Amino acid sequence: MKAQIYHQNFSFQVKAANLGQQREVIAHLKGADGQWFQIPLRFASAAEPGQDIWVADHWRTGYWGRQRTLEYAIEYKVDGNSYWDKRQGDPYRQDLNSGSRLQDGIQVLNRYQPVVRVGTSQRIGGSVTVRNLGVDKAVTVHYSTDGWRSRKTVAATFSPYFWFSYSYFVRGSSNAANPNELGLEEWNYWLDIGQAKQVEVAVHYTVDGHGYWDNNGGRGYTVLIERN
Repeated sequence: MKAQIYHQNFSFQVKAANLGQQREVIAHLKGADGQWFQIPLRFASAAEPGQDIWVADHWRTGYWGRQRTLEYAIEYKVDGNSYWDKRQGDPYRQDLNSGSRLQDGIQVLNRYQPVVRVGTSQRIGGSVTVRNLGVDKAVTVHYSTDGWRSRKTVAATFSPYFWFSYSYFVRGSSNAANPNELGLEEWNYWLDIGQAKQVEVAVHYTVDGHGYWDNNGGRGYTVLIERN
């Protein structure tokens, strides 16, 4: 009998206080073999005053029937001190095909890509995770290709099949529901950027008359464009 293989892709986006000169952010993950290993996050951008954004992506492969639940914790090292983000002292746990997770209190998150390689394309795509807080909702992406001297706006779109097919946004397939079991939804967007080498992005989420921004503390997210 052939063993079935699964693949998991993890993306981490962490905001940490800038408390010193020597800083590291590390994701600690439990592997399918039960052993813990580390993934260093890379600095992506400054955020609001005194905050930085760190990101990482990771793929892993395993066999069905073995441990498939993702267990992880985030460690922040700065000038010889360590600070941990654990859920009530224990690692976070998330099942295979469960979709995204947002930290408590966060209602909308632009899934930030510091660098996007586009080849010859004049468009870039992205996605936004929002907390399902009501029925009447919209996600709007504000962006600029000239340092906010001018601004363009596009509407993001919701698809119940976000996780189901190979796409720019997921880079794989999954049978996670949209919204997922945590009440989180994924929305897609495409931006026309022409020949721009840098794009600034901010996201606004409106639900039942209430508005929430993810604009990197008012700075916007800076995306660098790499072309062939």
